[in-house]
Amino acid sequence: MILPRPSAANRDVSWNGYGFAPASPVTVTVTGEGYRLTYASKTDGFGALAGTFGSTAPAGRYRLALTDGQRTAGLDLQTGR
Repeated sequence: MILPRPSAANRDVSWNGYGFAPASPVTVTVTGEGYRLTYASKTDGFGALAGTFGSTAPAGRYRLALTDGQRTAGLDLQTGR
């Protein structure tokens, strides 16, 4: 599960991911029109992770996806408002 948090003044959209295995690797992917960012992260001891996205990308709609190879969660994001 991914839950958005209130946007920051710099256009970042903050998010929290839950429901993954504790202390496990997670692949984070953000895609949008002509845009793709993929990086590795790791959950904490409770299976959660958090991040931000938006201030370095053009304003628009994006899809955030998290996967640990067994579980996948996704969230549509709007930046630049």
